[in-house]
Amino acid sequence: MQQARTHRIGCCLSGNTKVRFGYSSISQKEKYYEETIEKLANLWHYGSKNQQTSQDTKYMQESISSCAIFTLDTKTNQIVSSKVTNIYINGEKETYTIKTVSGKEIRATLEHQFWTNQGWKRLKDFDNTTQLCEMQLAGNKITPQEIKFLEKEMFDEKWIPAINYDSFSDNCGIFAEIESIEKFGKEITYDIEVEHPEHNFIANGLVVHNSFDVQSYRFCSGKVIAVAEGKTDIETAFYLRPVGKYSDRQGKKYYYSIEQREKDLQWCLEAAKKYKLDMEFGMSEEHARGKIPFDYRQHFVVSFNCRSVLHFLDLRFKKNAQLEIKKLCELMWPHVQDWVPNIAEWYEKNRLGKAKLAP
Repeated sequence: MQQARTHRIGCCLSGNTKVRFGYSSISQKEKYYEETIEKLANLWHYGSKNQQTSQDTKYMQESISSCAIFTLDTKTNQIVSSKVTNIYINGEKETYTIKTVSGKEIRATLEHQFWTNQGWKRLKDFDNTTQLCEMQLAGNKITPQEIKFLEKEMFDEKWIPAINYDSFSDNCGIFAEIESIEKFGKEITYDIEVEHPEHNFIANGLVVHNSFDVQSYRFCSGKVIAVAEGKTDIETAFYLRPVGKYSDRQGKKYYYSIEQREKDLQWCLEAAKKYKLDMEFGMSEEHARGKIPFDYRQHFVVSFNCRSVLHFLDLRFKKNAQLEIKKLCELMWPHVQDWVPNIAEWYEKNRLGKAKLAP
């Protein structure tokens, strides 16, 4: 997948950040409850403390995903429910403490985005007029006139309406002035991915974005260390091809056997253990990762315009392309057909799989 990735954007929050969920039953006395992102991440990746098995981890992921996480629909200015689709442990990063005049506080990296009176804005781009959106159970509802969009792309993006989300209309928000922003220091950071098309959630009472581009392995040491400690399966962090017959572009043919694959898995495990020792010795992530196999698992988000996606397909959807990138193209193609059906029909007849460069 190295052939498809671009660059990393480190959008992260501190572990003590509290994420807000809604109760599934109206019989509960409180309208919401909160949990720290650090606890959620540990449950998501390692399961409960007493078991720490892959089966328990899967169960905890399903349990967390079934909870109704709060997100803001910025078009209607109302809180709706969504679900968690992934949680990231992004390693140690420099964070900054943001305090509002009303007493809200959150720690985040400079790249993290917040919903403000100026639209979505990264912490590093805040100015003395930036105000953060605070969600309250009672308060003044945000009106569109109060929101000043400074970024042109906010108007260019097309959002697909979410279906069957329950509305929490008695939750309202106000924009609050920022009292101070101070450097906190380095700490382990986290992020959450949600299903709602606007990709945001309520953290410490503020609306934050889960914007994510590429997960750099410089900041994903937790995943490798969990393998080294036996907390998760080897293939949660590393990718190996399935057993089978293969050939390359030069015609070399070979069979990847069960025995060879098992040896490679053990090699990945030994590399993870060496990585863990290097980290404990005090080595930096970018230095220690040199011990890690190239085929580590990553999460990334990529966007295309019509021309660029056809160019990508020209290069990577041909018959002799690498197996993994071809599989990615197979998953992408139906979305291209839905998006631009007439162009996709022409492309399929004239260019698909023919290894031509885009015009």
